[in-house]
This record gives sequence, structure tokens and C-alpha cells, in this order.
Amino acid sequence: MKKILCGMLLFFIMLAGVPGIINHSTETAKAAEQTQSLAEPTAMPPTREPIPNPSLSQSTADMPEVTISPAPFQAEKPVLRRSGDYGYHVISEAGKEASLRKVYNHGENVVLPSTIDGYKITEIGIGEEYQYIEVSPGIYEVDFENVSVFAKNDMSIKSLVIPEGVRHISANAFYGLKNLENLTLPDSLGNPEINVGAKGVEYNNFNYCDCIKEVNLPENTYMEGGFEDSVIDKLIVNSELYGYGDECPSMKGKINTIIIKQGKHHKNKNDKAAGIVGFGGEAKNVIVDKNINKIWFTEGTYGNIRLKNSACKVNIEDGTKVGKITADISNKKVKKVSGRYEYSWKPLKIICRVWNPDRVYDEENYYYVNMKSKIKYTVSAKNKSGKYKTVKKSNKTKIRLAKKSSIKVTAVLNDFKVDLDAVKIES
Repeated sequence: MKKILCGMLLFFIMLAGVPGIINHSTETAKAAEQTQSLAEPTAMPPTREPIPNPSLSQSTADMPEVTISPAPFQAEKPVLRRSGDYGYHVISEAGKEASLRKVYNHGENVVLPSTIDGYKITEIGIGEEYQYIEVSPGIYEVDFENVSVFAKNDMSIKSLVIPEGVRHISANAFYGLKNLENLTLPDSLGNPEINVGAKGVEYNNFNYCDCIKEVNLPENTYMEGGFEDSVIDKLIVNSELYGYGDECPSMKGKINTIIIKQGKHHKNKNDKAAGIVGFGGEAKNVIVDKNINKIWFTEGTYGNIRLKNSACKVNIEDGTKVGKITADISNKKVKKVSGRYEYSWKPLKIICRVWNPDRVYDEENYYYVNMKSKIKYTVSAKNKSGKYKTVKKSNKTKIRLAKKSSIKVTAVLNDFKVDLDAVKIES
């Protein structure tokens, strides 16, 4: 028995002398640990912070032509195809939709195509994530040469028609068409509740146009700071033009006259509301059509706002600059009182929404102040020669005259200062 035990002991001593045998279990354990480590998810590398958009006024005239691979935060660019005088990329092969990217040859009057190679043009331009090139290490700028539909700051175009079916115009697609006079936008660009997929006009479009005669905006148009430093003689707003204020104003140009009309697709026909929201421009005159019964203005600068419907309720956001609001009063009543003729009318209703810093931010963060005590009414009566002559100015909504006469009443508000301690707060 002792011999057997001694033999077994000798056998294990010999095994210990063979390289790699005694350490096999240890190495196997290490390999298992490495395999487990590889199987566990590793932390993702930090994502690159988005590169902020360059200033809208930033000059890129001297930007060098640089061709590099997409910046780290960019996806691979859609393939640009050329068909005759046009360049485009496919949005949906199944839906046969495409985005118009380039116009290579054109005259001064341009009508863009609604289809190319059997694809419907539903967008114009290319997404912001594809627009930047690295001009020096860590510095990115918009590649206007390849992003804009026409050459940057094209001086030759006087008239531009964008076809029906276009639902979205990407940033920088129409940058600086300085001599543009006539612009036609499609209805499909606005009213996203009806035109599914409508996204409006992104920033840096139609900037620095000095002589636009008229722009008729689609109903309920969303816009991001379009028309910056442009001059427009007449702008027609159908129901609503909206953006997001200081951070993303709807428009930033100078406009001689804005005409606000009722849109065609109000869900509630009795609520004929309209407005300009987040306006960043200046308008000398605003005319509110007689079919509008409610109108709001948030931000921006307006000279004279004229209401064709004196029953229209006006809402002015705190911070909006308004020179004056005027309206010719309709629906005047007359009755005989103590031998005299008493004329009366309903007051103009103008509400200023004023920020209340004492409340937590929510929809109740504002005071709604009725400005009726500051509205002045000028009464003019027709004389024997058939001319109207001013007979009284007052903030009252009635007047008594000795004789029955044809009268005109004009309401004017030109004082928009709000003293919260001295005025009645609307509920």
C-alpha cells in the first residue's frame, strides 16, 4: 500500500514540472473574466455638442471652397442626382417624393418644377445636419455653394414661383436673392392640420431682398426668421403667421403694409380668429380685414393697426410695440332722449396681456388688462355742405346732439402703458 501511495505522489510531482499544466485553471479563469468583460456594455464616447448656427448676418463671401468628409455630428448626405437644369435627392422611393436641391441654369423669372424624373417635389433644400463644412480645425460654416438652390446672393432673379406640393423649405435654401420682386408661395407650405407634413420655412430664407412688391403667405404659416433685412411693400397673412419670439421669430424684415385676412379652413366658423405670433420685424401699417373677429399680436413693432371690424377683439402681448390702433365704429344706435338725439355704440375691446412676475410660470402667469379707459372716440357729424366736421372727442361711448344727423365715430388707442394698480384686471 505504501508503494502505491508513493507512486501516486511521484506522479503528481512530475506533472508539476510540465510547463503550462499547473497554471491551466488560472489562465482559464482569466480568459473567462476577459470574455465577461467584453460581453458587458461599455460606456459610449461622449457625443459632440451641436455646433450652433452661425449668425444670420455672418459674412461667408470669402469662405474657402473646402471639400471634406461630413462633420462628426452629420449623417451621410443624400445622393444628389442631376436631371437637366435641376439637382435633387430622393426622400421616399416608395412615395416617389424628392427634394429640389439645385437650379443650374435660369433666367430672371423662375418657375420651379413640381416633378422631376417622376418624383413629386415636396421639399426644397437639404437638412441642417448636412449643411456644414469644417473650414479650420473645430470651426464649421454653412457650405452655401452646395446648400443654396441658386448661387449665394444671386442678383439676376426677379420673380420666383414655388410650386404646389412643396411642404417644407430648409434653412439657407434661398439665401440673399437681392433683386427679387415677386414671390409666389404654395398653399401646401402652410396649415399643417390639413396639409399633412407641412413644416413651413426655416431660417435664412429670402434674406437681403430689397424690393419685394408682395408676398401672399399660405394659411397658418410657420416661419423661422425669414426675410431678415428684406423690404416688402405688401404682406398678406391668411389667418396666422407664427414663430417662437426672440429665439426664433417668424419674420424679421421691414414691411410697409400687412393685410390680415381670414383663412379658408377655420374649424369653428364663428371664431374667425387670426394673428401674428413671435414677429421679429417692423410693419408701418396693418389692416385687419372685416371678417376677423379676434386678432392677436405678440412681439414685433407696428406703426398703425387699423381694424375694419370695430367688433374685433384685439389682444396685445406685453412687449409688443404699437404706435396706435384705430377703427371706424359700426352699428351705432340712436334714440330720442329729453328732446335730443342720443347716439351710442359698443366700445372697442383691446386687451393687453401683461407678465405677472409674482406667479409661478404657467398659463395664469399674466394679467389681462382691458384698455377701454384709454380709448378715445372722435365723433364727426355731417353739415349742410355734406362734409363731416368733428363735434366731440371723448372716451365715452355715447353722445347727444340737438339735431338728428349722419355721424361717424373713429376709435383711437395710442397709449399702451399699463398701470396694474390703476386698471381693472380681466378675469
